[in-house]
Parts: sequence; C-alpha cells; structure tokens
Amino acid sequence: MEFFHAVKGVMRRTPGGYSVEQEHTWGDEERVLSTAIDTSNARTHAAMVDNINTPAVIKALKDLVGATNVYLGKVSQKDIRPLLIDSAARYVTTILCCLGVAETSSKVGFGEIGADADKAKGSGGVSSEETLAPALDLIIKFRDEIRSLTMAGATKSELMRACDNLRDVGLPDLGVKLDDKEGGALWKMTDKEALRKELERDAEAKQKKESETRLKKEEAVRKLAEKEAAAKIDPAEMFKLGEYSGVFSEYDENGIPTKTKEGEEVAKAQRKKLAKSHSSQKAAHEKWLAKNVAEGVAKVSL
Repeated sequence: MEFFHAVKGVMRRTPGGYSVEQEHTWGDEERVLSTAIDTSNARTHAAMVDNINTPAVIKALKDLVGATNVYLGKVSQKDIRPLLIDSAARYVTTILCCLGVAETSSKVGFGEIGADADKAKGSGGVSSEETLAPALDLIIKFRDEIRSLTMAGATKSELMRACDNLRDVGLPDLGVKLDDKEGGALWKMTDKEALRKELERDAEAKQKKESETRLKKEEAVRKLAEKEAAAKIDPAEMFKLGEYSGVFSEYDENGIPTKTKEGEEVAKAQRKKLAKSHSSQKAAHEKWLAKNVAEGVAKVSL
C-alpha cells in the first residue's frame, strides 16, 4: 500500500508523467530500475504459465516494488523520472488485477474494492482519494511554501503574500471563496467560473485604483518640482523671464515693472497685481534659500 502512495505522490507532482521543464534522459539509477521492470515481467510471465504459480508471481512483484523503492530513496525528487515510476506501478497493478486483489481500472493501486468500497466512493463513483486530492495537494503546497519562507527568514509581508496567493489563486481553483473577516476568515463554495470572473473584476478595480494613486503621486511630484523651480527665481528678475519676457521696459528697485515695452506707465491696478505676485515670489524664494542653506550646513556637518 505504501508503495502505491509513494508512486501517486510522485505522479501528482508531474500529472501525466511528463513535463517539458523536466529532464528525461536516463542515468545509471534509471537503467537499473528499467532492468528490474523487465526482469519482473519475465519472471511473472514464467510463473503465470507455470499453472499460475502465485507465490512466484508475488515474489517477482515484491522484488520490483523493492527496486522501485530503492530508486525513490536514492534519487532526489526533482530528478525522479515519473514515466519510469508509472511504468513499474502500472505493471504491478495489472498483475494484481489479474490475481483478483486489485480493482480493474486505468489507475495505479489496489483501488477501493471489498467491504469498504461503497463507503469510500461517492454517489458519482469517485473515490475519496480522488475527491480530496486537489485540496490536499493545495494544503501540502502551501505548507511547503510557508516552511521554505520561514526557514529563509521571510518577512511578515512575504508570509502575508503567500496567504493572499492561497486566497486569490489556490482556493478559487477549487471553487472556494475566502472572505477575510475580523476574528477569522469565512469560506463558501461557489461556481469556479463565476468566482474567476469576480476575481478578475476585483483585480482590475485594484489595478485601476493603484494606477490612479500612482498618477496622483506623479502629479504631486511634478507640481512640487515646478514649485521648486519657480521658487529658485529671484523676485527682482521674475518679470524679465518666461511669460513676462519683453513685456516691460523699466522696473523699480525691487524689480517690479513701472513701464511697458512701449514706454507707457504701468496701470495702477496692474502694478498692484504685479506687486502682489512679487511679494509671493519673494516669500517663496526666501524659503527656498533658507532650505538650501540648511541643507548645505547639514552636508558640511556630515
């Protein structure tokens, strides 16, 4: 039984036994196991034609199970060749089916036969193992991730990110919606497709909000930079630059225009308005000077 559990664990990590991201060439350990499969096949065949010599068949299967366990013990998980393991397990299952001690199916293992079969299967004929497998795989994956993060000294935010990924990706794939509540999360079963669309809408709304927040920050930075650049201008020179360039011809001792470029006196109302702008610029410029002096003193102190 433990043999089949081990094989199923390997196959769950690589559904179908094949992945383009995995190495599939054989080394010495794979060749030894392949030879063990061929040997078990020949010995089993000989025992079967020998008036169904059951003890010899079981001995041949036992040796193959032992060879497979040795392989699984020697080779690291990432280097296991699942197609080879699947081949050994399916052969053992096929012979056990022939002997009537395993359920005939396309899966490896004994199946669920005997007195507990009806209890173990649901109304759809699906085994409890098949029913629970997706949830158990998710739990194991999450546990492994948390252990790895903890052992690596992960931060609180990294651990929270893993929990959020379970809520937003893992559980929805099982049709489970998790709502974070004060005092503990609440879960409910729902349609996977409807949940997927809901999560997509939530993700889009979150992205839109983050984008708006980012744009506001960028705008604030831009305005601050413009304000900083404007504050650098000496108030005595402000009416000779930018939009005021070439507009006036004469200025008083503070730099406030007194005559237009045509030589006419600046109107009293306009001069009052210009004086107000000059006063605001003077305050901003003095503040900018004081800030730069303070920063300069700080740098010298360092």
